Amino acid sequence: MDTALEKDRSNETTFHHLSGESVALTGRLRSLSRPEAAELIRQHGGRHHPHVVRNTTMLVVGDDRLPLRSNGKPTVNLRRAVQLQRLGAALVILSEDEFLQRIELVTPMEATRGAHPLGEAARLAGVQRDQLRSWVKAGLVKPSRSAGSLHYFNFRQVAAIKRLQELLQAGVSARRLQHSLKQLQSWLPQTRETLPQLDQFGSLLAFRRDDGRLADVAGQLLMDYETESEASAPISVAWPSSEPKAEDPETLFQHAVELELQGRLAEAAECYRQHLRQCGPDAAVCFNLANTLQELDQYGAAIERYRQAVELEPDFVEAWNNMGDALAELEQFDDALTAWKTALQWNPHSLDALYNLAETLESLDRCEEARPYWKQYVRLDPQSEWSEYAKRCLGESSA
Repeated sequence: MDTALEKDRSNETTFHHLSGESVALTGRLRSLSRPEAAELIRQHGGRHHPHVVRNTTMLVVGDDRLPLRSNGKPTVNLRRAVQLQRLGAALVILSEDEFLQRIELVTPMEATRGAHPLGEAARLAGVQRDQLRSWVKAGLVKPSRSAGSLHYFNFRQVAAIKRLQELLQAGVSARRLQHSLKQLQSWLPQTRETLPQLDQFGSLLAFRRDDGRLADVAGQLLMDYETESEASAPISVAWPSSEPKAEDPETLFQHAVELELQGRLAEAAECYRQHLRQCGPDAAVCFNLANTLQELDQYGAAIERYRQAVELEPDFVEAWNNMGDALAELEQFDDALTAWKTALQWNPHSLDALYNLAETLESLDRCEEARPYWKQYVRLDPQSEWSEYAKRCLGESSA
């Protein structure tokens, strides 16, 4: 596959596999970076848009992990694409491999290659070998192929198991995960093939709680025979309190940050609000609260908190930039562009604001307006993959 990709990248000829298509991406791609994917879309006659909008005709779902955000919910682009499909939009959702097959970079045979034996799959996914074997026996995970007692798993299966394990360890609730997994089964046929019985997932996974006890993802405590004292200890289903032990501002703020890092976003948001109620307006707290609300897909509330942050500190560049991201998610593109331009007024060297502004202008077919921002980006970041994408956009605009 690498040879084919390199061959295609070195060829500036425009093909027609994606002629007339408006393509968005979601999730993490396995075989190439996002700028490389955007360039491939352009080379094959399509247009890359960073967000799913009304005229999007194709959404490509990366194969490197399940398209679930850090809060356990499906990605915004995926949910929006499904909504547009239900409204009758001519929009197709493709896996990464299906997309590469469509532009003839891989064959169906190549897309299913690369199976890992059970031990290697367990290591790559970060689970115990015996745990993965028990999932196979229970029918939770179906190997891509088996030979007697030997089982092999393809990359997509390994990536799915790994992502679920990461989310569980980050504290995403079982109810949230099971709901999201059922959504993915309904929306993405390839997910059903990867994990055919996702509705049983919660009954077979276990993780270590903060108090050291073993529990399944529904919160039910389990016997842990590795520690005799734990096995004989009385079982209680009470979870540790999420309230901070002290009420001073610094402790309250640190507790909110810890909750956010653990993925306990609703609790983190309430803790940030408690800080604001107790201590009064604070730009940094408003900013963190806004980021948390955005992760919870509460974009309107997030935007108001970003506005509060920049009212308190007008030169808060990161708040202006993230406000632009949230506005773009709501397709309020003019306001998003204004937010990014304001960020650049305070700091002309903000790479995030430069890239977001230029890419959004490019996606809106305002290529000439994007040119000075692409040029500035290349000057500040001449070597990265993002810079290579910017250079290609400049070449396209000047053609």
